[in-house]
Amino acid sequence: MVALTIALTAAGARANPFDAYGVGSRSAGMASAVTAVVQDFGSVYYNPAGLAQNGGMEASVGYFYAPPTLEINGQDIDEDTTSGLVAGFVSPPLELPFGIKMSGGGLFHLPDKRVARTLAIPYDQPTYVLYGARNQRTMVMFPFCFELAPWISVGAGISLFVDSSGGPDFLLREDRPDNEGLFSEGTISATQHGRFYPVAGLLVKPTEGLRFGFDYRSKNEALYEVPIDVSIEALHIFDIPVSILPESKIVLRQQVFSFFSPDQFTLGGAWNATDDLLFTLDVTYALWSAFQQPSPEGATTYEGGLALLLGQNPNFGLPPPDFHDIVIPAVGTEYRFHEDDHVELFVRGGYRYRPTPAPEPKGFNNFADTNVHIFAVGFGARFPHLLSVVRGPIDIDLHGQYLMLEERDARKTNPVADGYGNFTMGGHVLVGGLTGTFRF
Repeated sequence: MVALTIALTAAGARANPFDAYGVGSRSAGMASAVTAVVQDFGSVYYNPAGLAQNGGMEASVGYFYAPPTLEINGQDIDEDTTSGLVAGFVSPPLELPFGIKMSGGGLFHLPDKRVARTLAIPYDQPTYVLYGARNQRTMVMFPFCFELAPWISVGAGISLFVDSSGGPDFLLREDRPDNEGLFSEGTISATQHGRFYPVAGLLVKPTEGLRFGFDYRSKNEALYEVPIDVSIEALHIFDIPVSILPESKIVLRQQVFSFFSPDQFTLGGAWNATDDLLFTLDVTYALWSAFQQPSPEGATTYEGGLALLLGQNPNFGLPPPDFHDIVIPAVGTEYRFHEDDHVELFVRGGYRYRPTPAPEPKGFNNFADTNVHIFAVGFGARFPHLLSVVRGPIDIDLHGQYLMLEERDARKTNPVADGYGNFTMGGHVLVGGLTGTFRF
């Protein structure tokens, strides 16, 4: 009952879709290696300092679709597809004293299946903790940026999401004459909490055609707690006024970390080899060692008469997940292969390597995760004069990604201890998306 309560009422997931699949088709088509070059609504996520490179009001809207094929022992586990709308805006720069310019923006992700989803799965069940439910959550981010000089800008902002807590409270009454007209009753309460986490960025342009960027995204986590209180009136036999068991209370405290995304530090560089050819490089350090056990755990205590009758249950904690920090390299490129008065055409590509932060599943934890190779391609078209109601060019961008999960074997110290034994994991994820950008 407790696990079911968590699964039905928790909001959030164990990380966010932008970490897995990118933001916007231009950036995703370059394998997200854009910390030093991003200037559209993706700046909100990749580097808020990049907002300074945009000269006016800009709005973007897009859609992505990512059906996974995740396998255990060669069998597809039928994990949910992640898909949804991505939208954002960049505000025009505001002139401040001393030649400083200020810009802002916003980024929104709305899954097209659910506002949010959490699955509370037993810790010993083989589970792909970095895919599926983790990406089905609504995201909102708001940054601002200051261009201190033409060659340097800084940015900061917050990411916002809403989580919930709460649970049932029951009162059990005995069926006896003096309780006539009274019944057992209960309530279920839920409380919504807004959570805010900081992001920050830096952009430096030391020479023409060369740029460096730095971005920090703080750890996001939410502890979902389900308190369950069951109060029991004193128990009597027949009409004897003295109770055989005093008033009692069963107190259950269940908790699950329903959302997690690690602290991430990214250093990026970009070089315009020509006016038409761009190369980028990003290196991200992700502190996955702070990852918390995502399965539900709890404790039960007795108060009053039941404590006298039963004593207290022993409560055992779950084993720690023992994730480790990882370094994620990524490279990208963009080439403008056609330009005339009506249209500019771009082709893009990139590669990102994410080593697994999960330990080898030798014991009771069965975290299914492997090293991932991400291959990205993209295509863009810019129309300078397509619509008269917009001040500048309209961009239509497409992207595709192939996430190849290396095959990995889980060989247990004691293969029969957890009921699952040895297993093999692997698979792939296909991603496609479209983004339109309009300048006003």
